Order: sequence, then C-alpha cells, then structure tokens
Amino acid sequence: MKDGEIPSKLTDFKVNSEGVAAQKGLTGKYYCGRKILSCSCCNGHCGPNNGCNCLSCQKLDQEERELREEEERHPATASAMIIDSWTWGQQPTTEHLREALQALILEQQELACQAAGTTLSAMRLKQRLAVLSRYFIAQARHRKHGEIQSRKLKERSIEQESETNKLKAK
Repeated sequence: MKDGEIPSKLTDFKVNSEGVAAQKGLTGKYYCGRKILSCSCCNGHCGPNNGCNCLSCQKLDQEERELREEEERHPATASAMIIDSWTWGQQPTTEHLREALQALILEQQELACQAAGTTLSAMRLKQRLAVLSRYFIAQARHRKHGEIQSRKLKERSIEQESETNKLKAK
C-alpha cells in the first residue's frame, strides 16, 4: 500500500453523493479515484492526490467550504471558558446554560470521533476495507479480461467449424 491510501483521520474520509468513498488529497480537495473525467488537463482519474476532481467530490468540497464559513460566522465557545465565566460572575441564564450544554455536546462528539478513528479495530477495519476494495476492482478487471478471451475463443471455434464444414462439403 502507498502512503495516504488509508485515511489517517476519520474527518478526511467521506462518502460523496454517488456513494463512493472519497478522501482529502494533497491539495485539500476530496478525490474518489474513479476514472470518470473527460478533461484534457488530467488523466481522467478523480485524484487521487491532485488534479481535477469529479462533480460528486466537488460537492463535498463545496459542503466543507460552506460549513467552514458557517463556523466562522458563529464561532463555538469552549465549554470551559463558559463555565469559568460563571465562577465569579452572575447566575447563568437559561440561554447561557443551553449554550454551555451545546458546547459540551460538540466537544464530546469531536472527542468520540477522534477516539473511534484511532482505535486499533477502526484502523484494521479501514485497512481491510481498502484491501477488499482493491480485491473487487481486480476481480472486475479479471472478469472483463476473461469475457474478452472467451469471446475470442468462441469466434475461433465458430470459424474452425465453418472451415471444417466447407471442407466436408467439397
């Protein structure tokens, strides 16, 4: 396996709108690696590390930009800062309590994602999925190659039978 084939962070790995796994490349864009592009500036592959990306992966890039802009407009306050401000300040209002609870929930979700993405079982699962993906791609290529060979064999046998029949007829 090459470096970067298996995403190291859970957040760098997403499923695009066509249901294909995509990961961030060196450029910061998402790439799925399929050969579906028809532009002249790249080899037709979506990624894997740079170059053009397909429409589905471009949608992932757009969603991420929009999410980043939203976070910049409404920065999340850290729960520790909120709670510390209450220590010597006024009694928190219901709205302040809701904000603190929301900040705690977001921090807990981020921590859980980080922990889940770095556990040994998750890492092994990612590796196994990458190996299985390669296996199925190879299987599909082999099947196509086998179909082409069997088609050629059938054509040859038909030609031989027709030649044999012509010789018998003479």
